[in-house]
Amino acid sequence: MDEQSSSSLCKVCSSFQAHGLHFGVLSCRACAAFFRFHCRLCRFKRCVNLGMTPDNVQYNRDVPFRKCKNDDSSDESQEASSEQNSPWKRPDVNSIYDTTMLRNKIKFILEKENPLLGKPHLENLNPLMRMEYALRQWRKRQKPVEKLKFLKGITIIKLLELFEPLMLVVAKWLIYDEHFRKLTFDQKFNFFKLVWNIWHKIERSDMSIQVFGQRVFTEKLSLFSDIYTTRDGEFRIDYSAVSDNSNDEINKMFRGSMEKMMGILTSRFNELKPTSVEITYILCQMVWTLAGKGIGGEVAEIADKACEEYANNIHDYYVSQNQNNYAHRIIPFMNIIKDVKILNKGFKRIQMSSSSKDSALCKVCSTSAHGLHFGVLSCRACAAFFRRTVVLDCAKKYKCRGGKAKCSVSSTERYQCRLCRFNKCVSLGMTPDINIAFETRVRYIAVSKANQSDIRSSENHDLAKLNPLMKMEYGLRKWREQQRPADQLEFIKTMKVRKLLTVFERHMHIVADWLVHDDHFRRLSSEDKYLFFKIVWNVWSRFERCDMTVRIFGRKGVEDNLLILNDSLICRRQQFTVDFSEITDVPSEQISRMLTTTMENIIGRLFSSLIELKPSSIEVTYMLCQISWIIAGKIIQGNVANVSDAVCDEYANNFHEYYATQEKRPNYASRLIKLMAIVNDTQKLHMERKKILELAKLFEIFKVEFSEPDIFEC
Repeated sequence: MDEQSSSSLCKVCSSFQAHGLHFGVLSCRACAAFFRFHCRLCRFKRCVNLGMTPDNVQYNRDVPFRKCKNDDSSDESQEASSEQNSPWKRPDVNSIYDTTMLRNKIKFILEKENPLLGKPHLENLNPLMRMEYALRQWRKRQKPVEKLKFLKGITIIKLLELFEPLMLVVAKWLIYDEHFRKLTFDQKFNFFKLVWNIWHKIERSDMSIQVFGQRVFTEKLSLFSDIYTTRDGEFRIDYSAVSDNSNDEINKMFRGSMEKMMGILTSRFNELKPTSVEITYILCQMVWTLAGKGIGGEVAEIADKACEEYANNIHDYYVSQNQNNYAHRIIPFMNIIKDVKILNKGFKRIQMSSSSKDSALCKVCSTSAHGLHFGVLSCRACAAFFRRTVVLDCAKKYKCRGGKAKCSVSSTERYQCRLCRFNKCVSLGMTPDINIAFETRVRYIAVSKANQSDIRSSENHDLAKLNPLMKMEYGLRKWREQQRPADQLEFIKTMKVRKLLTVFERHMHIVADWLVHDDHFRRLSSEDKYLFFKIVWNVWSRFERCDMTVRIFGRKGVEDNLLILNDSLICRRQQFTVDFSEITDVPSEQISRMLTTTMENIIGRLFSSLIELKPSSIEVTYMLCQISWIIAGKIIQGNVANVSDAVCDEYANNFHEYYATQEKRPNYASRLIKLMAIVNDTQKLHMERKKILELAKLFEIFKVEFSEPDIFEC
């Protein structure tokens, strides 16, 4: 039997000529039919071991399997023929890219290869330095600028082919991690699938800065691989093989998200200029964080250990570089990881929304459209935004973030300019005259602004001797000294919505009083101060009350579902209800369920982390400062965003002094990373709560007007 015919035999029985790819394996019809209706255990197990899975449903099974040449000399007609005859072809798309051979290559790397064999010098390196060695092996292949090739136009099939060697690079990098090598193959492969793409984006962004420098920004250059480079705005992908939508639409949809992510990464890397060890640390933290949360279970437990080990390794690295104060380096790295995770999640949403060929795009933000709203094809979010702006007459309050009324309006923008978004809605033809119901609001509740006269300057001259972080800790202690002990707290089971608003009002005054201890905050304009306050007061109060509950009740507070509402009131979370009957026709139980689901996630995760770490008063203050300035900087932008970076650096230096002098803890990298993880989770869950409130506004659940409607947006 010659080599060609042997390679075409069924992989299961080796007796009959293979018919095609069935359930992911080259097999004959008999074995494929048997797998579908199995009765013999050993034969079935062999099918499974070879990779057959019912997830791999095929179409057009009667089309014979044909090999296609994998060289550059094959002409377009041969490629088209092989694509048309693919057993993976679905009837509603032009082609499906078969990754069976690629999967086998990755499987071999993940299962068989051991990079430490024959390299005794690697045994003496700590885990982080081994991963840095692996990264350097890949980067040695990087072509110099004069030998790079420009990618301008490419088919989606060719793009997928270019991705293959990049995937193998990530697989080979991962196996240098001893924690990764101990995983089962299924865990390894799921891990790899979760992280390879984001690993590639981060690594290429950093390498682009190293190779091109400022040309990344002036000429919009970026590296795609070790051979190819692209220029933003010129690189286009031909999706005609996989979509009936126009290439312009699809390129616009994906390009915005990609350029947003790469822009943030290159800007951060240009500013921070991470060393090879630091970029390795970012990659290690990113992949284990993503895999731990994405896979869960045993992988999540291993991820915690791996991240802690890498944190200790980065501490050792900084000490070896005589850089004991490294807080101001690690914190920006953690923020990069958080931002990339958010942007990657948004990019995946775009991918999912574009998977159906019948899906239409929102004319405002280019995400998946829900239907005709106010006369324009749009998504629910843009429809809700337009409804809220018109009903509450907010347009006159909007100000352009960029100052030129030309801001980009896209689903890839985390915080869109409200003025430009509304103007785009109007220019596209949205009008309140079409299918909008102006309902009479039954209540008008006046909210005390905790106004700008309340946001006053501190007059305590003794504070001048303290560094900025200590001043903020003093402000926190001043509020917490009013906290009643556990035996003097009043248990409450139900509360009228007006009473809840008075509790909120008290929180607002506390947060306003705390904020004025910040020198940088006091230097902001009156308008920026008030915007800052409205954005952060709720998330500040929520986090601070969770920590106070843990501080007073410890683990018992979690077991009994306790939450301290203010200095005198406490409730059992699952038994506590708010009477919303004054402001809605929807039953209060239904409203509580809607809000409680999100709140339980927020409080549960915060409690777990706070119980584990038991943060000191300084550490809680530091987290509150980070939460406040990061959120406000991102939403307000402009001067506040610029000040935010400087403030966070200053607090990081103060935090290092605290660990070095008071705690006598020179190695604080692992603890700092865990604290920043709490900060990032708080921000993420804060945004999830905003989504719930957006839905409530969309469906007009609350029949109420506030004198300051945006003060309760979060």
